[in-house]
Amino acid sequence: MGSQFQHEYPALHNSPSAAKQITILLVFEIFAIIAIILRLWARRIKKISLVFNDYVLLCALFFLTVALAVKTTAVFWAGSGQHIRDVEPGLRNRVHITFRAGQVLWAAANTSVRLSILHLYLTIFPSRVFRNACYTVMIVCISFFISVFLITFLMCRPVQFNWDRTIPGGTCGNRMAGYNATSATNLVIDFLVVTMPTPLLCGLHLPITKKIPIIIMFSLGYVICIISLLRTVYIANIDLADFTYASADLAIWSFLEPALGVVNASLPVLRPVLVRISASPTFTWARTAIFSSRRTSVEDSGGTKWGSGSRGEGREFKILVDSVERPCTFDSV
Repeated sequence: MGSQFQHEYPALHNSPSAAKQITILLVFEIFAIIAIILRLWARRIKKISLVFNDYVLLCALFFLTVALAVKTTAVFWAGSGQHIRDVEPGLRNRVHITFRAGQVLWAAANTSVRLSILHLYLTIFPSRVFRNACYTVMIVCISFFISVFLITFLMCRPVQFNWDRTIPGGTCGNRMAGYNATSATNLVIDFLVVTMPTPLLCGLHLPITKKIPIIIMFSLGYVICIISLLRTVYIANIDLADFTYASADLAIWSFLEPALGVVNASLPVLRPVLVRISASPTFTWARTAIFSSRRTSVEDSGGTKWGSGSRGEGREFKILVDSVERPCTFDSV
């Protein structure tokens, strides 16, 4: 019976790669779930109905969760994380099945995150040129998902040969070329989405102490670009001959990108939550103690108090924050 159990669940050979994969995926799945919960809480605090960018980000979390299930299945059912020499021939096709499912889910989650971010841009920035650019990039994102779907399932003929390499006469195109092209295009789109609002943010008439935090918040997406770049490099050097082993690290890179994307897409709308938390008794006491000591120090030194700038300096920032907290519906844009 023990032999049969090991046969059905090949990852139970205590593969360190498989254990690492599942641990990392679970941790970042939790991060994404927390981000969505805080996002929904922020909407509830402001009494704002969910809009398009909320719904597509919920879709991203759904695709991410299904991807976690698929990748976990790949570990316990298909031998992902083990060297191919340690996986029985009858089980190797399972890796190809789970890989293709994961590839489509990766593209779906990434596309959902990007659509959410782009729609959020539409609710914040009124520039007609910028809005047209957002709509154009949205079309590019959707086209990217369609292309990934087609490449994933039309790379080999017949279609079943994508996951069943025992079919006589089956052939495949240049798989590495397809993977590299998809990964490189994904990187370009990530970079494009992240950099789009930078010129508008830099043009805000705000004190540098207020402008920099806003730019940093919107620029955290560069972390995702770095992950996308590392994924691209990994794919370019992947060992297809030992794909069961190589697919484990690929699964990690492919999961981190949309998971952190969900977190990053939620950050601009979390201000109401931060305000609510900062108003709690514990934070109120701590803030009072800190600022009281600083105020005393400033007054003793003859300096001016903080916040003495003109009221108009923060006007554009307030407009930006209000736009994020009170987004328009998709129909109105």
